Amino acid sequence: MPAPGDYYNAGSYYLFVGMACSTPHSQEYFTTDGSTPAPPPTARGTNIPQEAGYAGGFAARNSPVGLKVIAFKAGLANSNVVSGTYTIHATADSRTQIPDPQVGPAAGSYQLDASQTQMSFVVATAIPGAAMHYTLDGSTPNPSHGILVNQNVGRIDLTLPLTQSSKTFNLQVIAYGLGKTPSNVKTFTITLTR
Repeated sequence: MPAPGDYYNAGSYYLFVGMACSTPHSQEYFTTDGSTPAPPPTARGTNIPQEAGYAGGFAARNSPVGLKVIAFKAGLANSNVVSGTYTIHATADSRTQIPDPQVGPAAGSYQLDASQTQMSFVVATAIPGAAMHYTLDGSTPNPSHGILVNQNVGRIDLTLPLTQSSKTFNLQVIAYGLGKTPSNVKTFTITLTR
């Protein structure tokens, strides 16, 4: 996240790309050099040691960027390799409103392992240079309220204490910046159980 495609503003800002797997306690490996990523024991690529994370710092001088990702978890079959190309332009993005944020893995319910206390998610918007604020306390985020993500992609760790069997989070996110109209506030309901 954001999806492969054309991105602008990279003359002044970097593009960050989030990756997420819906299997709790999984990991990912990614490559940008054209090689196919592989989990241990081969271990090829850069490791993201939780369900969600991001690669980044891509600028127009890096374009195009071919990203390949594989997810794995001990005891399960590896995911398919997912790939996409990000073409990064130095020119400004012409949109007047920041695109709505996305979350990955998708909002929904996730079953954690018996000893697992957290799961990672990625929030993203599709304009390099945009920032986001998010809340988990029921308040509505805006460009001056919420927890700051100071780039177009960020990781959020949600925690289910060992003393609880279930917890529901209402994650609200707004993206803003670059002199554009802020995105709509998006609400993602995520339930962790064990």
